[in-house]
Amino acid sequence: MEKTLVIVADEHKARFFTNKDGKIFLTENEDKVNPEARAHERDLITDKPGRTFDRAGSGRHAKEPQIDPKTQEAWSFSKSIAEKIEQTRIEQKIKRLVLVAEPRFLGMLRQKLTHECEKLIWKSFDKNLTKADIKIIEEEVFTLR
Repeated sequence: MEKTLVIVADEHKARFFTNKDGKIFLTENEDKVNPEARAHERDLITDKPGRTFDRAGSGRHAKEPQIDPKTQEAWSFSKSIAEKIEQTRIEQKIKRLVLVAEPRFLGMLRQKLTHECEKLIWKSFDKNLTKADIKIIEEEVFTLR
């Protein structure tokens, strides 16, 4: 039985779908929500930034974070999705993987996938369809491109 796993995601939400035996009908299995993605940046920062000395002189100033908290949260969410994909691959013998995500998040997600999951990618679309009806998602995934 050939099974396709379809992930429709953005920084706020991921929807997991499957189909069996090449049928064009998807079944939505799970939603994963990232409430921190909608939080204000000030709510994601837990404390003041560290302090550092100037190279010359005796001045001190606050260090800027290497990556902003919203982007860090998006990376964390993409990692959790990639882990779920890997878990599903192992447990359910997925034969194909389809990724549908807004462009920036699609790049993050692809970087977090294991090598085994990367080999399963059948199609990949840089669109945000997290709020789309299942019929629209089916059309996007199973039309010839």
